[in-house]
Amino acid sequence: MPKSSHAWKDVKAVITHIPRAGLIQLVHELYDLNQDVRNFVDARFLHDDDTLVAYKATLRQYLVIKSSWDFDKISVSKAKSAISAYKKSKGDIAGMAELCVTYVEYACETFNEHDMSDYGAFYSAFDSMIAQSCMYIAQLPVMIQMKFVVRLHAAQSPFVDSNHATEFAKYGFDKLLAE
Repeated sequence: MPKSSHAWKDVKAVITHIPRAGLIQLVHELYDLNQDVRNFVDARFLHDDDTLVAYKATLRQYLVIKSSWDFDKISVSKAKSAISAYKKSKGDIAGMAELCVTYVEYACETFNEHDMSDYGAFYSAFDSMIAQSCMYIAQLPVMIQMKFVVRLHAAQSPFVDSNHATEFAKYGFDKLLAE
């Protein structure tokens, strides 16, 4: 499908003249368009934990595999895109910490069950997500930090004697545990 030559400013000029009821109808039609838009609107306007469910399901779909025959189902880019979409829709620190820690948990589950040595992108994204997890967790109040620290600790425990344990330490995980 060819890309439209219109820019946001063209659309914005028209939207500014639509009455409120028309805008609500437009949002409703966009909401019904596809699941990604629905997830975006839910995250933007609804303030509950259910808004994260769809994003977590996407992470699970693209990070956790059942057998070694399913390696082609792993998609780091689609998993990271889910987190990026949430950040654009809402981007609250607690929600971002939740999704980043969930990513680490799912990646650890896959590491624990399968040999991922041929998947460099998976390792690289894993390292990055540990860093992002720690960054978001550090911005939360201490009492909330603890629930995430406990989950990261549980996720990393199978790797205490492996190379991955050094990645947790490198990004401040040990410092978070100490606090």
